[in-house]
Amino acid sequence: MNNPKHYFPILLVVLLLCGLGFANSDSEDLATKLRSLVPELGLVTFSEGIVEVHHVEAGWKPLYVGDRVTPEDAIRTAKDGRAEISWGNSRRVLRVERESFVALSGEAVGNRLVLVGARVTSGALWTKVQGKGDPSSCRHRLCAPPSNRRPSRFA
Repeated sequence: MNNPKHYFPILLVVLLLCGLGFANSDSEDLATKLRSLVPELGLVTFSEGIVEVHHVEAGWKPLYVGDRVTPEDAIRTAKDGRAEISWGNSRRVLRVERESFVALSGEAVGNRLVLVGARVTSGALWTKVQGKGDPSSCRHRLCAPPSNRRPSRFA
């Protein structure tokens, strides 16, 4: 049994089974895939008045300076509430103004869930994003504006 010819069929069967396992892993639903991703976390750097966050599997909770926000969360502010969230550095900032409701949205990039957009149902949202971006791919996304236009105040 020390002959290498006998090991080749066994190795071939093992590789085939591994390949079938990877092929079958794509049958997971999207929600399960998103849960396995590592979310990009935003840091609340300013909070004033009543500001609340809704995490995916929890209800509304107060949001304070130093708290973390994921791309799947929603944020709402009262008449006296405002918040600022930094995503990784001071060049990627979201400011949620008074009496606003903002639902964040994420997208899978590799094994990470990153912030790509924000839907403002009511109120106002101010964004600051600097960097090199393709203006044609920035529709409904938090990307850098083209250099020949003024940045929009609303997302």
